[in-house]
Amino acid sequence: AKHMISSYWAWWAYITPKERFKREAGILKALFTLGLSPDLIYFNEKFFIEEYVLGEKLSEIIAAGLPKGIASINDTLCAIVKMHSQHITHGDLNPDNVLVTGTGIKFIDFEYMLNPAVLTDNQMKAYDYLRFFQRLRDIDRHGLLDKHRDTILNVVSQCLENDGLAILDLK
Repeated sequence: AKHMISSYWAWWAYITPKERFKREAGILKALFTLGLSPDLIYFNEKFFIEEYVLGEKLSEIIAAGLPKGIASINDTLCAIVKMHSQHITHGDLNPDNVLVTGTGIKFIDFEYMLNPAVLTDNQMKAYDYLRFFQRLRDIDRHGLLDKHRDTILNVVSQCLENDGLAILDLK
């Protein structure tokens, strides 16, 4: 884990803010075609404009302990696999960067993308899952993760398998 974290921060040595900005716009375009991000309405060298998407942040759903929380987590996991199938990783995948909308899950804020020149595809995928569950556990005040542990583990196991990764269940 220490190597992965130090490699993650090595990102800044390899890409300029301008290049990072262009990559984020390209990722948003690619994910929009999959229905996984807001549409990129306008882009130039200095800024871009995304469409307004009506939805709730996954973090707010989990923090409130809403019944749709577990279904939203499962939907997010399926959307992560879909995103990874296009060789796109997030880098800061957490419930604040996941919108639950009437048309499905939308990922936002790709500012902290991982550097494919430093990490392998599987390392970047694993980091997305680890970051997502770390932040999810931090905001889960109602114990949704513990109450639905087996359901979530089944979905996670299937998603990781589809993503070419594996899970160790240390009960």
